[in-house]
Amino acid sequence: MMDYLSYKEIVSTIPKPEPYQIDNFIEMVSMDHSWYKHLSIKRDAPFIFVLNPNAGKKLISVKRNDLNREEDYFEFDVDERNRYQERFSHWQYFADQYTVTNMPNLHGDNRESGNFIGLRIVNDFGIAMPMPKEVIKRGTFLMSRYLHGLSLDQDENYFDDPALPNISWTKKHDDLINELRVHLLTLTDLIYQK
Repeated sequence: MMDYLSYKEIVSTIPKPEPYQIDNFIEMVSMDHSWYKHLSIKRDAPFIFVLNPNAGKKLISVKRNDLNREEDYFEFDVDERNRYQERFSHWQYFADQYTVTNMPNLHGDNRESGNFIGLRIVNDFGIAMPMPKEVIKRGTFLMSRYLHGLSLDQDENYFDDPALPNISWTKKHDDLINELRVHLLTLTDLIYQK
């Protein structure tokens, strides 16, 4: 079982995310789904943000052990140039719905490769270890529909047409994005502090 110090030791071996990578990641998350349709105006949807050394790596094989998921063995392609990590560092996010593990599958598709990996880190032996509860707790950020730029100015109604005047980039969106940026920078500092 991995504890917080073990997680920190593993993650601190990867390069520290640069501010521009955090901004790229936030933009990707905000546009990854039509959040304005599916999340509440209230900040009540927990999103979990973690640094994962395997983020963006191409999954090439999985040997499943259906009796014990902790004994599944995952193998990743060793790619000298990982475009995901270049743009977003090693950030990943998880939500209860509407998201998938953002990691390429066998065909290089970056949209779906394994909800089965979830909140786990694959170690050097290919074993997926669950994220420590403390990492999940620290990484949790409550979200609202204002995550998406097409946010509502009125109650619970929404429209699919972005040309309609009641859907706009709002101050609430900017405020939420700024709070998320501070959250990710704080997590980064916690992990990389000596």
